[in-house]
Amino acid sequence: MPTTSITSQLDGLAHEIAEEDLLAGSTTGRYRAVCGAWVAPTSMTAAPGRPCGACTAVLSPAPDLAASEQHSRSVWRAVSVWLRTCSTTVHGSARRGAPSWT
Repeated sequence: MPTTSITSQLDGLAHEIAEEDLLAGSTTGRYRAVCGAWVAPTSMTAAPGRPCGACTAVLSPAPDLAASEQHSRSVWRAVSVWLRTCSTTVHGSARRGAPSWT
C-alpha cells in the first residue's frame, strides 16, 4: 500500500497516510493515518517529525510464528530483523555518530 508521510500538529509524529485517505482528507485538511490517528498536518516547510511507531508496526507486521514453527532458526532470524527494523525506524541508526530521534 503506497503511503505518504505527514507530520501531525498534535503529537509532532510523522504518520503514514494511505493514498485513498490522502484524497479523502484533502477537502477537510484532516487525514486518517494507517495507525488510526487523525492528522492535522504541520507546515510543509517544517522539518519532518519522528516516525510514528504504530504506523511502522502496521506497515511492517510481525512474521507469522505459527506457520514457521518447523524452522525455528529462520523464525528467530525473521523476528530479529523485524525488531531491528522497527527499532531503527523509531530510534535511528545504532551506528556511532548517526542521528537519533530520541
